[in-house]
Amino acid sequence: NILHGIHIDPYCEKKSELVQNYGKLSKREKEVLRHVIEGKSNKEIARLLFISARTVETHRSHILQKMKMDSFLSLACSHIHDSN
Repeated sequence: NILHGIHIDPYCEKKSELVQNYGKLSKREKEVLRHVIEGKSNKEIARLLFISARTVETHRSHILQKMKMDSFLSLACSHIHDSN
């Protein structure tokens, strides 16, 4: 599965675009996205991934750019969630 534990609702109108954009994320960005989807704060994500909270913010910014979304709320409304 290209999404490695991330599930996109099969009825989502933008599914193919989301899958394509998700494929552009780096491995670390995918890890950060998974934690964001789980509702973790930047500090929690930083602690789990052994990086700074500022680095998490940078990854979050890149994720939104690559996914072509303006907020994580928009991303969440696109029916993306952690399937684990």
